[in-house]
Amino acid sequence: MKQFLLISIFALFTLFACNPDRIYESHHKDFKDYRWQKSKVLKFKPEISDTISEHKIFLALRHVYGFQFEFMRVNVHMTSPSGKITDNKYPLQLSGPNKEYLSDCAEDICDLEVLIEENYKFNELGTYVFQIENDMPLDYLPNVMEFGLIIERNTLE
Repeated sequence: MKQFLLISIFALFTLFACNPDRIYESHHKDFKDYRWQKSKVLKFKPEISDTISEHKIFLALRHVYGFQFEFMRVNVHMTSPSGKITDNKYPLQLSGPNKEYLSDCAEDICDLEVLIEENYKFNELGTYVFQIENDMPLDYLPNVMEFGLIIERNTLE
């Protein structure tokens, strides 16, 4: 009986913790010494099965407390299933005017999700390829633990 209760609580937690509109989420965690080398291109391959809905696209950063930049610049190259390529540069704001982090921090680990596209409509069904590059004027970007791509269906409230 006790085991059934624990399983039920876990199932309810999982049910309410999930976002049904989140159709893709993946993170790269292989940053040696927490350094994102300029030469390291991150690749994500979401499978898109909805060309009718609009989507929100986020970039996610997990960093060490003490990240010294107000903005982080990245290049995003997206290739559609048919091979059409679009390139965009994004400045990701990491701190506000008073140097306070926009990230949620727990002790020395901070997480931030930055919305880069709010009403994006995918034109083709299939696998897209996102290649994301560190576009900072340094050989490497320090204090990066994880970097990810998140895609959600944009639902009206």
